[in-house]
Amino acid sequence: MFALFSPTSLQANLDAILNDPALKGATVCATVLDSDGKVLYEHNGGMRVMPASNQKLLTGAFALGSLGPDFQPQTLFHVNGDTLVIQSEGNPELTISDYLPVAKRLGRFKKVILEEAYRPGWPSTWQLGDIPNRYAPFISSITSDRGGLEIWWDGKAPQFRPHDFGLRAVIKPSDGPPAVVYDPRTGSLVITGTLPVAEKRLDTLAAPEPDRWVASLFGDEVSFDKVNFRDQAPQATLKGLSMHQTLKNCFETSQNHLAENLLMMASRKTDFNSAAAEMKRFLAGALGPNSDIAPYDGSGVSRHNLVTTDFLASLLRYEMAQPTSAVWLDALPTYGHGTMKTRGQGHVIHAKDGTLDHVSAYSGYLDRKDGKRYVFSLIFNEFACEDKIARQIQDQFVANLDN
Repeated sequence: MFALFSPTSLQANLDAILNDPALKGATVCATVLDSDGKVLYEHNGGMRVMPASNQKLLTGAFALGSLGPDFQPQTLFHVNGDTLVIQSEGNPELTISDYLPVAKRLGRFKKVILEEAYRPGWPSTWQLGDIPNRYAPFISSITSDRGGLEIWWDGKAPQFRPHDFGLRAVIKPSDGPPAVVYDPRTGSLVITGTLPVAEKRLDTLAAPEPDRWVASLFGDEVSFDKVNFRDQAPQATLKGLSMHQTLKNCFETSQNHLAENLLMMASRKTDFNSAAAEMKRFLAGALGPNSDIAPYDGSGVSRHNLVTTDFLASLLRYEMAQPTSAVWLDALPTYGHGTMKTRGQGHVIHAKDGTLDHVSAYSGYLDRKDGKRYVFSLIFNEFACEDKIARQIQDQFVANLDN
């Protein structure tokens, strides 16, 4: 049964939208609040479901609340004779163009020691089929280019963009379209199929241990350790983007690498389980203890994450009451930007969406034409229709809130 709080035509319209035959057999959850927290509409709002990239709302709230909007991470370079020590508390937006000038200035070293605040790799709950892909990168506090790369065929040979992260491709021509078989745990990369004559992108991949690749820019012998340079100024420092900008980048393009690094940086833990538990403690302090969430990662790639639309709506309303509300709202994409490029046209919406196989999530704020602000959260699980149909139903639902 749909929970109706007054017999209005709006609520009847919302019922009809969520009763779409395309969602038959699916788990459909929806919560709508006004700015005072009054429940305007709810259906299965307390049912735990997979949030996909709406998990990033939890991570973003945790990082913004723990680190603050002006926080800028630093990567420090200490020289000790023939040894270079690179220290990082997490700096996920650095690229090769940041490292190369430092490498040119400092030169090469016999030994490179990496002192990292965290290096958990991949969450244990990510599927093996995910980890070769750029959307499921290896997580370490020293990284480059968001832990990912593209592999192209230029008509004669493979090309890696922006760089190869130490990978080498084995070419095995065969019948059929070109395909890339890749295991980031071993670095094995094989290109099969009939290769194109013209330039073509073949795949997007997760980099294998990007921290080791960064170290290789400075020396050949790499180790991991902790070194006390508390009283010594570094020979070079790379500052990262502010939390405000990183959060905006994370939300706008639904960047999994940024989300996982934000989780680790905010938690100050070294493994995903401890980091997720720390995030849950933070959110309990903000919204009160509850069993509505079960976090396993920061991005939503894990199919083990659970959340309710009631919780997400409450979290969104909580963020509007914080001193950082303007930063939070600015970080959420609007129509024409990022993952909202084609969503929300004709309406003032700040929202985060998310998609996994048979999962579609859409949560955020609608500023109505009459000046009222509504908070909404929609999550569909286990639908059999195309993803675009599920998103269209969600868009229709939110558009009706503006009537």
